[in-house]
Amino acid sequence: MSNLFSNSKPKRNETLAQSILLLSILAAVCHALDATSGYGELARLALKGAPVTLLALFALVAARTGSHVALVFALAFSAVADILISTLAAHAFISGLVVFLLAHLIYTGMFFRNRDDSKLIGRKRYTVVIMLWIAGAINVIFLYPLLGQMLMPVLAYSIALLTMASMAIFSRFNTAVVGLGAILFVISDGLLAFRHFAMLPENSAMLAYEPATWTKHAVWAFYFSAQLLIASGVIFARDKAAFIRGYRI
Repeated sequence: MSNLFSNSKPKRNETLAQSILLLSILAAVCHALDATSGYGELARLALKGAPVTLLALFALVAARTGSHVALVFALAFSAVADILISTLAAHAFISGLVVFLLAHLIYTGMFFRNRDDSKLIGRKRYTVVIMLWIAGAINVIFLYPLLGQMLMPVLAYSIALLTMASMAIFSRFNTAVVGLGAILFVISDGLLAFRHFAMLPENSAMLAYEPATWTKHAVWAFYFSAQLLIASGVIFARDKAAFIRGYRI
């Protein structure tokens, strides 16, 4: 991480960014271990939002391009959505989905601005994207009996999520980092949707089982890994030599 910033960036900024990134990972581990157990609802929500909030702060300190600024906003919206989805208030899940949708739209715009030359996109990337959409369609079909009136919102959200992941894979950013992060995002949201709708009272009689406890931990592991890979992949990517209002595109 020693080359995080260009030579014009103060060394203290680099050290600060590294420290924030490490704190984000530490907060994510603490949340996975349920470190706030017994400290109340407010502490639980604070720790739930802390990891991605710190990622947004990391991106802000490291920002040197317009894409980095977009990344900051996408991560900030994601942190708000994390907290909303974790609250017990009525319609909190729907509110969280709406905010996550905004984050995905920002991500999609950022990846589209940084799309790779079509001549450089090989068959493997196209194959991965096609498989991703097939998997997304299968997931919606599997959830269909549980969705009820939420079918259209979930379908719209799924299309936005898959579009974001596709643009990430087709972007100039390292596919093994950012592309993998986007795929993990899709997996995480698929598991989250299953857990949420399977545990609704109106669906309990339809299923003879409840989602296993491990799926809750898997959702968080996939989700935070996704955000971490996307954030680090975008921040550490080489800058393009094009400027708008002082920021590289």
